[in-house]
Amino acid sequence: MRHDDHTPGRGSAPVGSPAGGPPRDRAGDPLSVLLLKPDGYLLPGLRPHLDRLIERHGLRVVTRYTLTLDAADVEDVWPKLAAGPYPVAHQLTLHYMTGGTCEAIVVAGPDAVARCTAIRGEVRRDFGDTVFANRLHTPTEPDEIRPCVDKFLTSLPHGLPHVRHHDPGTARGAFGRLAALPSSAIRAATLDVWRQQRRSGWHSFRLETAPGAHSTYLLPGDSHSVDYGMSVIAEVLPGLTLHQIITAYIEMDVRGESRLHSGTAEETLHLADRITAAGLFARARATRPAAAATDRPA
Repeated sequence: MRHDDHTPGRGSAPVGSPAGGPPRDRAGDPLSVLLLKPDGYLLPGLRPHLDRLIERHGLRVVTRYTLTLDAADVEDVWPKLAAGPYPVAHQLTLHYMTGGTCEAIVVAGPDAVARCTAIRGEVRRDFGDTVFANRLHTPTEPDEIRPCVDKFLTSLPHGLPHVRHHDPGTARGAFGRLAALPSSAIRAATLDVWRQQRRSGWHSFRLETAPGAHSTYLLPGDSHSVDYGMSVIAEVLPGLTLHQIITAYIEMDVRGESRLHSGTAEETLHLADRITAAGLFARARATRPAAAATDRPA
């Protein structure tokens, strides 16, 4: 849903481009999109900072407007999430991206895609929150650039149909116990996560585990999909609920590690070995005295 009027940039009226080529404006410069996500839109100081970055990177604003995305809009931008193998990421993204106001900014300029990618990196470095909420999106893959520009330059401003591009995703997705969960259970768990985040913030996510002399910790650095990583945890720790598994991932991202299990030295080392054998990062070590005494540091 659009919130304001179409606002073209000066001297940069958008036009079409030959099929198969990069989308370009009337001056012949490539086009791209910066999509300020709900958490970025509300963050004090980020919008004027983003304007300065656009100017500093030599880009021109073709159009910009605020809007609220619906589920179909989200799936148009990230079609691989609707393809099936990423049910948890799909629902987390839907709750996140439909939960507030966004701002779409279509820009043009030399090397627009690379410059927008650099802007995204700067914003996430300076203002980023977690892997689940990272302020700003821009298309980077060749197959997604034109559809994303069409979506925010033509389809949404003018109420025209949008043709979603095909992106089944190449990363391994959910399997085993997590893949067998009904969609209603995944929707409920992910909605609870976002309600907790809005009520208490990201630092409120801590996986409660029984204290012990030795523990297995989940560590950041996993390059797989969120759904694959969570599926690994679901298989090696079948007693954890989906909400607990998501909590562990958030805690790992925010605090640098999440304690998954405590037990004997042999048990925790074996668990860490199983997790790392599946391609994730984990380690077993003696539990810190403060953590063993209080279950979690204050």
